[in-house]
Amino acid sequence: MLGERLYQKILDRQDETKLDADAVAQKCLFADEEELAFCFGDLPGAAPTNLHEHLTRRRLLAIAKFVKLPVFTIFVLADGMHPADVFIPEDLPRDEALGLIASAVTDIMRSPIAGASHFIIEQYVKASFARSLNEACVKNHQNYHLLLGWRNGTIPPELKHLALIRELASVCEMMPTLVMAGLGLIREADFTHEGRKWDVRLQLEIATTVKPW
Repeated sequence: MLGERLYQKILDRQDETKLDADAVAQKCLFADEEELAFCFGDLPGAAPTNLHEHLTRRRLLAIAKFVKLPVFTIFVLADGMHPADVFIPEDLPRDEALGLIASAVTDIMRSPIAGASHFIIEQYVKASFARSLNEACVKNHQNYHLLLGWRNGTIPPELKHLALIRELASVCEMMPTLVMAGLGLIREADFTHEGRKWDVRLQLEIATTVKPW
């Protein structure tokens, strides 16, 4: 189940707070317990759904506030990042993989490309051997207005755009996480909670030690 560890974290926090299920759902910006369960694929008899279609940035922020963790931790719990997104093999030992991922993410967020959506889109146009963004989108069968919004900063990327972001990274021959940071899917503020910046490795440790029931 996509985001299974995130769902478990929400349920664990519910146990800690003793809130009823509807109140927990509303704190995470879902209408009620049923909508929360549906989005996480835990509603009996419901049609399958893609969690990332429902996890908007507003909801990520609300969930982070409820479970008292930085947004980046929520992003990882929601299966928003794979080792391949930082060019790390899937079969590495856990500690080694977490160390390499943490180092890569830290370097990416310190780079001038983080938050530089215009640069990412221009690289996409060049890598497509196109004269304009419109031509690049036609060549690659992508949504011009969406990518234009990303370039201009008028449309924020969301988790539901992960597949497209990875396609852009492939065209540009860039690390997917670098493109995520460049476009603003991952932001500097996502590593801070209640005014304190959290270590990337610590966030990865927390996210990967959650055990679904």
